Amino acid sequence: MSGTSGHRGWGWIRKRPSGRFQASFLGPGNGPNRKRYFAPTTFSNRMRAERWLANERDLIERAAEAGGGWLTPDQRAAKAAVVAEPLSEYGKRWIAQRNIKARTRIHYETIFREHIEPKLGGIAIANLSGATIRNWYSVTLIDRPTYRAQSYSLLKSILETSVKDGLLFANPCQIDGAGSTKSETQAVIPTVEQLAEIAEKIEPKFKAYVLISAWCGLRFGEAMELRRKDIGENAEVISVARGVTHRTAKQAGPGGDRCMRSTPKNGKPRNVVVPRYLACDHRSLG
Repeated sequence: MSGTSGHRGWGWIRKRPSGRFQASFLGPGNGPNRKRYFAPTTFSNRMRAERWLANERDLIERAAEAGGGWLTPDQRAAKAAVVAEPLSEYGKRWIAQRNIKARTRIHYETIFREHIEPKLGGIAIANLSGATIRNWYSVTLIDRPTYRAQSYSLLKSILETSVKDGLLFANPCQIDGAGSTKSETQAVIPTVEQLAEIAEKIEPKFKAYVLISAWCGLRFGEAMELRRKDIGENAEVISVARGVTHRTAKQAGPGGDRCMRSTPKNGKPRNVVVPRYLACDHRSLG
């Protein structure tokens, strides 16, 4: 651009009819970056335009020295906007993008909306610190340890993704043991004799449910969704192709379905072999 009005040793400055100054430069190298970039705004005087160009040239040189990729002004602006994005928006998008069951998604949305967003939702991702997380955790669901652990685990997973996205250098969720909890109750497992007594004394329509749940290892929602057609000939094999989960009225919302049916938890149908001693009395499974 030698001899062109506004041309300098590096970059270009032009005085607009408005009296303000416009600055631009050609990107480095000969690849796709080799195009003209303009300052996002015009300047009230030439000195400010010079400073903007000097800063851009410094960024290009530093990227070359570090052997890393240079970010264009638009790319830097986009990254800055994402870094400034509040946890509220980032967390909701994170949940929406997960490949998870509908029931799990609803659970995540409820936890995030009720226990994470109220205290942390307005904070920019880049400003979340270990101290901020500890302060939140110290007052969150202290009387509900299971939900407390689940809330912390969800937040930790969200912020782990933000680290991979380059928005945080490290995950600020670093509280040892915060994502786990000890069960306050211990399951009571009946003996074989007690199980037989339960199956005999329970209402006849529930006998098959008791026996299948006990001896075939089905989850509650899987056993509840079984149909006659799922029980093979002579009751030797059971096909598990569906499952059901239940929501509270609050979780379902006005007009929402409180019973949600879908594939089993692992997402794939499977066949379960019925123990021979149970299959021999297949009439009890009818």
